[in-house]
Formats: sequence, structure tokens, C-alpha cells
Amino acid sequence: MLTSLLEARADFTALFASNDTVAMGVMAALRAQGLRIPEDVAIVGYDDILPAACAAPPLTTIRSPALEHGRLAGETLIQLIQGQHIGPPPDLAIDLVVRASCGAAGKRLR
Repeated sequence: MLTSLLEARADFTALFASNDTVAMGVMAALRAQGLRIPEDVAIVGYDDILPAACAAPPLTTIRSPALEHGRLAGETLIQLIQGQHIGPPPDLAIDLVVRASCGAAGKRLR
């Protein structure tokens, strides 16, 4: 999809990737095309994997509580197997970890 956007000379200024690994790959591909991050394209990922903070520039990302997601999924599965009623899913807090790849740096929003 990124290749299609670049070939079409699409006028985009920001990109949200499905995870940090994809975001860092996109950053490399954009740099290879002579684009600057964040000056030309702002990038945001998802996961907050360790290399995200060390990327050049550091990657803005969304951090979610993966262990809590897993625990709740396991509990829900057990409830389903036991034939119990499943209520609405709980809201889990996520954090926006703002780093330089979005054009801002040094903030953590919740």
C-alpha cells in the first residue's frame, strides 16, 4: 500500500501503522524515497516495543496493556466455555507516547 501511495504521488502528511515494526519499516521506506520524518510525513505506531524509542527519529506510539488484554481474553473464554453470560468488555487504559516521529516530542498523554 505504501508503494502505491508513493507511486501515485499521493498527498499525505501522516501515517498510522498497525504496529511499531511496520511503522519503522515505513520510516525506512520513506527515507529511501527522500522524505523526512516528521517534516514531510508524521508517523505513529502501535505497541510501544523497545526499539520504538531508539528509532531515528524516536517513534510516537500507542501503548496498550497487553498482559491485561490477555488475562481478560482468558477469563472471557472460560466464561464462554462454562456457558456464563458475557457482559460488555471493560475499557482498558491506553497511553499515547509522543515522540519525535509525529512532529512533537517528550509528552505522554492518557
